[in-house]
Amino acid sequence: MIKEVLNNSPRSEIEKILAGQQPSRFVYAPNYWQWFKHHQDHELLPDEIRHCKSLLDLNNYLGLDVFSRNIYSDPEKYWFGGLCDEKTGDFELTTQISFSGRDKVTLKEYKSPLGDSQRETGLHPQ
Repeated sequence: MIKEVLNNSPRSEIEKILAGQQPSRFVYAPNYWQWFKHHQDHELLPDEIRHCKSLLDLNNYLGLDVFSRNIYSDPEKYWFGGLCDEKTGDFELTTQISFSGRDKVTLKEYKSPLGDSQRETGLHPQ
């Protein structure tokens, strides 16, 4: 049993899952996206992974079997991840970027005939 588990490639385990079969082991697919970006931006990465310049570098170094869709996301634009774009319809949208220390703060103002709204995202040190 243990030899069988060790001989199965990550791809074969993923193919089993996609075929509705029970894999021989768990598929290693953590989502380090936000953790990595935050620690990289604040120069807090542990020495062991400080050489990783991107999430893909980290995934390769750790030997992940699968990586999340967030590998394609721009964390500067869509902090929550995923493949998406903001649709504003009839709203007029203005975006202002500022920095608080190393933290990027984004202020979005939405204007419409029915009223205005604002949304600020970012990390704010206390």
